[in-house]
Amino acid sequence: MTLIVKFAILEKHLTGPAKDCIRGFPFTENSYPLALKALQDRFGDEEDQASFYLGAVENLPKIKISDVPGLRKFHDDLNTTIQVLENMGPDVAMHLNDPRRMKLLSTKLPRNLAVAWATYQDDKGIGSDMRAFAEWLRKKVQILERVEVQPQTEAGDKRVPGKQVFKPHVHVTTRDEVTQTERTETKLPIEREKCWRQIKDKKCSYYRGKLHSNSRNLKQTWKTLNELMNRKSTNNKIPEMKDENGEVIDETLIPNAFNKYFVELGGKLANKIPRSNILPDSFLRDVHHPVNGLPSFQEISENDVLTLLHGLGPNKASGIDGISSRILNFGSSYFTIPNINMQPVNLKLTGIFPNDWKILRITPIFKSEAKDEMTDQYPLYQ
Repeated sequence: MTLIVKFAILEKHLTGPAKDCIRGFPFTENSYPLALKALQDRFGDEEDQASFYLGAVENLPKIKISDVPGLRKFHDDLNTTIQVLENMGPDVAMHLNDPRRMKLLSTKLPRNLAVAWATYQDDKGIGSDMRAFAEWLRKKVQILERVEVQPQTEAGDKRVPGKQVFKPHVHVTTRDEVTQTERTETKLPIEREKCWRQIKDKKCSYYRGKLHSNSRNLKQTWKTLNELMNRKSTNNKIPEMKDENGEVIDETLIPNAFNKYFVELGGKLANKIPRSNILPDSFLRDVHHPVNGLPSFQEISENDVLTLLHGLGPNKASGIDGISSRILNFGSSYFTIPNINMQPVNLKLTGIFPNDWKILRITPIFKSEAKDEMTDQYPLYQ
């Protein structure tokens, strides 16, 4: 056989990175020794070869229960790896005693064999030795292979007179049972996903129809939304409050008691301010007021309105005009001139606020200590 033929056979049987290593070599007599040298330099390191064989064993699939042929193949691959590493010398054979690798290999076994191996290790005091593991596994495989061969029980069978047939006392799962179990385990996630999808579709269809039927009833719409989001209504009813005169039990009197408390709160705080001979309007005498000598506000410009609308947050409450802050922010360029024109004339010229701007909603917010004490309620002005 010529060197050219040897090179052709070598190139034909190589795959993956090895084939890429000699790709482009010409079909000449000199190419064969050059290809061998290139492959030796690229893949001839013993550590790389050991890592290849050990990685192949580690990547073997987990063996299913009663898969005796798979267990036999696992042992043969393991035994081949041991022989290759031992032939490379003691330095490379040290990888056979890696505890992490041995723990990983034991997880490839079925659960009953993994428990049996762990028990065998404790009884014999064996550490992380791949050789001992392979020898123990060889004996187990031989036993399982003998048990797997079932004796014939037909009427026409020829039996040796007086010879007892070995019948195992344990149930050996047949391949049909294993196949059926695998099919069930494969179909279970699919059926579960199908069931959840049907439930989700039915629920979506139900609430879509309910929202459509209550599209003109805002109260029922919110009730449906709260039910969909699993929001439970909370009872914020105040059972009783205490004022200066005692307990206020009647719920119709609680708002009046709050109103009286917050109205009088300002006067009580004002009484604590030290007395002074300086009048409040003295601060306004030196200010130039162009209209009737009265204080007034500076006229609003288009740039002022545009800046405020751009900085308006989408979650801000609407004003007395009832326009959503989200709409004002989105269409700021369209609302700039109308907002300037809507500026009240009396506010711009006289400084007098409109009556609608003088109305406040005061919400009592609990601070700390006793909830039924009005002094522990903080006024929130809206």
